[in-house]
Amino acid sequence: MNSDIKLDNSTIEILGDNTKVTGLQLEINNENNQFKNKTTNKIFVEINPKQRSMNIKNVLGKDTIIFNGDNASLVLGDAEGKNDGDLYIKNSAGKTTIHLDGQYGNLTLGTNGKDGNLYLRNHAGKITSKLDGDTATLSLGRQRSPGKLLLKSNTGEDFVQLDGLLGQINLGAQGSETIRMNGLSGALILGNKEQDGELIIKNRQNKTTISIDGNNGDLKFLTANGTVAVLAELKALRAEIERLKAQIEP
Repeated sequence: MNSDIKLDNSTIEILGDNTKVTGLQLEINNENNQFKNKTTNKIFVEINPKQRSMNIKNVLGKDTIIFNGDNASLVLGDAEGKNDGDLYIKNSAGKTTIHLDGQYGNLTLGTNGKDGNLYLRNHAGKITSKLDGDTATLSLGRQRSPGKLLLKSNTGEDFVQLDGLLGQINLGAQGSETIRMNGLSGALILGNKEQDGELIIKNRQNKTTISIDGNNGDLKFLTANGTVAVLAELKALRAEIERLKAQIEP
């Protein structure tokens, strides 16, 4: 294969036997720092030394890739030229494993035989969070840095808290949670000073069969004959036993 680069004043001519750009002539304008296709007379690369930037243009002459040294930025895509920005990162086998899609705002990690993972590190460079695409797991925390997950309401309050340090799940506004589940103590706490707790168990017909009422301390079972207040029945049974004992004792 023959491949030559010929210099003629400010014109560079690239010749290659096995390339689609055989005979392409490039014109370099030193004054404007522009690279131009001499055949089409269109600029495809423009360099700005003052801003330390380089713009790469599409066939319409629109900037689609912009490198800027002052801002340390890379911009991909162009609205006027209708070019969505995409960034592909390939592995040593030439397979795309990371894709940043400007059209849909998607970041895809993995595929082509590689699972995608996302790692977050703390100020000391230690991994504190990991999102694993292979096992579909989200791991928060590490030794001496317990994980915590907060879900906020539309008012910005923490309404769901998963605390890795205490092994606890809190539901409700912070400071006035109505449900607390603690894995260390094995406790389930329903209610607070402003809200009575209640536990309701339903059957497959969506009918309540068991309820525990924190307001009056009743444990109720739903039977074929209706609702039976168990505590009331126990009290009545205890009263009957005491009455019988009184009759037996001399």
